[in-house]
Parts: sequence; C-alpha cells; structure tokens
Amino acid sequence: VIDPDRLDAGIEGWRTERESFEPRAGLVELLAQARLRYGLTVAMGTWCGDSREQVPRLQRVLASLGDRSPFAAPVLVGGDRSKSYPPELYAFGPVELVPTIVVTLEGSEIGRIAEKPSSGSLEEDLATILAPFEGWEVPREE
Repeated sequence: VIDPDRLDAGIEGWRTERESFEPRAGLVELLAQARLRYGLTVAMGTWCGDSREQVPRLQRVLASLGDRSPFAAPVLVGGDRSKSYPPELYAFGPVELVPTIVVTLEGSEIGRIAEKPSSGSLEEDLATILAPFEGWEVPREE
C-alpha cells in the first residue's frame, strides 16, 4: 500500500497533475449527493504514465468533494511492471491495465475504471458506476 504523501514527495509532476486538473463541477455536485458509502481500491504502477495522470486526478476529485465525498479514502496498491498484486491487498482478480480503479459497495466490486476513463472523464465514469445504486441520470457532455 502506497502512502499518498510519498507520491507527492517522490514522483516529479504528481502534485502538479493533481493541482492542475479541474473536475467537472456538475458531476462533483452529483457525486456529493450520494447516499451510500463506497470504497476505492487502486492497482497502480508509479512507473506508468496513465497511473501518474489518473491517480492524481482521482485525488483531485476526492479533494473537490471534501467532507461530502461518498468514497472512503482510496487504498493505493503499488505494483511492478508484471502487474502482479497481492490478493490480500487487491482481491479483485488479475490486473491487465494500470491504473485499475475498483469501486466497491459493502466490500463487493460494483465497477471499475481501467487505464483511462471510458467516458473521457474520471468523475463521469465514477458517477456512471454509482448511478444504478443512487437512482441517478448522469448528464452527458455534448
């Protein structure tokens, strides 16, 4: 498990990526309306450009939510280029792409974002994963 402070201190550009990312405000507000509490487990590689982009963005989305976040603090699990993660830390099967952000509800996986958000927006993918459990319609950017 990687301490987020270690990422800020040890990876050039990590803090800059996080601080320069601006999540879509409407989707942050939608996420803040969630009634349930969700977990986040991230299989990542500090050597991976997509991890260096998407994980700081996830941190920014969570910081934007602040106390209104429906998510517990993410568990960041580091791995090497083999993408082999210990099952006691990452119990969600093999990892093909990093980062893989797994969203859980009561310990069970309800969705994942692998490598890059499929919608192009991390906060939209998160809202889409939560939507069936929260009864939302996710606004799409045109």
